[in-house]
Amino acid sequence: MIQSLVFAPALFCLSLALSAPPAAPDQKAAPPVVAARFAPKTSALPPLPPGVTALTFAEFFLTPVGPRGLTISDSLKRQDGKRVRISGYMVRQEEPGDGAFFLVASPGLQIEEHEAGFSDLPAATVRVRVPGPNPGAVPFTPRLLLLTGTLNIGSREEADGTVSLVRLALDAPAPAAIASPPPDRPQGQPSNQ
Repeated sequence: MIQSLVFAPALFCLSLALSAPPAAPDQKAAPPVVAARFAPKTSALPPLPPGVTALTFAEFFLTPVGPRGLTISDSLKRQDGKRVRISGYMVRQEEPGDGAFFLVASPGLQIEEHEAGFSDLPAATVRVRVPGPNPGAVPFTPRLLLLTGTLNIGSREEADGTVSLVRLALDAPAPAAIASPPPDRPQGQPSNQ
């Protein structure tokens, strides 16, 4: 009880700082401040591969949130089943998933499955699936990730018991170029390096 009283003023101040005044009926509501704060600079990104659409976390839901809660945006719905590129940060998990991880807009999120678990994840979370038959646990990285893959939308229970709304199946990596031996050295002969 004491802990919740200590954090209540801080949460109240944070919510005041992030909330914007309501828009007039003839004006559009201001976009969420948090999404813009962590959005990467698009000029710094490499060009999109052919057939790939850029997607941001700010496009996931309609804003402002209505009386019925979050509503998936038409922009996100149009990307279902298509190749997209999204940037975000990996969620640090106490027990990394087998061949999957969560991607969110802001850095530094950590979940502890044995306590509140996945309910700590923001609504705009992507479950990312690594390609391959047995990819194993995906090692955590705190760096900004730029991922490309096929997007899938809709509530689905995963094999590990979690429920995901937005999923990204990563593209398989391009096959590595096979190095050929230098022309002055016959194939199969070891190099002197």
